[in-house]
Amino acid sequence: MCIDLCQCFTEFIPYVFLVLLPLLGSFSGTDVVLRCSLLLCVHSVVVEITPKLWRPLKPLLHLLVFWVLASLPLIWVPQVLVWCYKHLVWLAEPLFLVAEGILAQNLVMRCGQLAREKITKKNNPEIWRALIAIFSALCYVCSAAWFWELYLAGTSLQIGCLFFVLLMIVSVHNMLWMARLDVVSDAAFCTVCLVASLGAMFMETKIISSPFQIPWQWRLEPSSSILEILSSILTTSTDEGNHALKFLKGIITPFFMLTLVLRLYSIIFIFAKLTNNFSEKLEIQEITETNKEKIMDAITSWHTPLTMKVSIIFILTQLITTYLSMSSGQFLAFVSGASPVKMSYWPREILLGRMLQIVSIAVFYMWRLCRSEDWKWIKWLTP
Repeated sequence: MCIDLCQCFTEFIPYVFLVLLPLLGSFSGTDVVLRCSLLLCVHSVVVEITPKLWRPLKPLLHLLVFWVLASLPLIWVPQVLVWCYKHLVWLAEPLFLVAEGILAQNLVMRCGQLAREKITKKNNPEIWRALIAIFSALCYVCSAAWFWELYLAGTSLQIGCLFFVLLMIVSVHNMLWMARLDVVSDAAFCTVCLVASLGAMFMETKIISSPFQIPWQWRLEPSSSILEILSSILTTSTDEGNHALKFLKGIITPFFMLTLVLRLYSIIFIFAKLTNNFSEKLEIQEITETNKEKIMDAITSWHTPLTMKVSIIFILTQLITTYLSMSSGQFLAFVSGASPVKMSYWPREILLGRMLQIVSIAVFYMWRLCRSEDWKWIKWLTP
């Protein structure tokens, strides 16, 4: 019993430092966040590969490894590894944007289908019809209100993007009419997703165009350890602390938390489907028991606690570094370092990742409508 409690305690400690990543980034910059994230990933790997025979000493060993990594000077993390990790974080951004948009739309469509099945089976049909109508009305009201606000606040280029979104909305509803389907709730949610994605782009470009003054600690080499940085934060002057708190307040917002939840759902959904669908295929195919065990071990490794821990660390790191680079005026330099295209020629009012998200949401829903007659909820898209 005591061993289990100690193990729970040692497992919980890294998550405390994971929550402190926004604080470390606000006071010390993106480079420190990347290095701390790599050390947390190393700790997760070491914890996972600990031999089972050492179970009585496992909590003490985990605590010792974490203390060593937390006391290690961050500059000891190889610069090449940090550079590769930074660019991997940047390249993952458009993939996450596409995934979270499509999977959110997919989830609502699946819920809508289940609600319509309740109506067909005469299971309180009036209640389900009312819920669908209320949900659709709320989506359209929110979309109209946000659309008008964006129109009043946008620049000429952004208003052009706004009318592009309007064109996509009209196309979606035209496809809905041609498909002759009574699924207004799906189209309503698609509409609110398109407008919300554009609103997120407006908000992010506003952050980029009005960067905060960065604390002087951001310009220093990360020679201190995680523990030394945390202790130095307590002795930071009021002026420098105020500069850092501006970054921290921008991270601790409903928009940031919603994005975090969407991306966690996306990564959990993808890993779950990789595991379940491949394992079901193995049951159908004729495979020897030895080969089947090897393949199953390879598949289930995608759904282990280690994979989930590293995914959570990576997602949080990606969101924090992206926001900090935007709000500090380093976003364009950060993008230019990873992109072969000279980003100085790209207008600051338009973010390519958000436009890709908008197009992917509309295309996914229209593709779904095109296949409405023979559509079945395939296993890869069933929540």
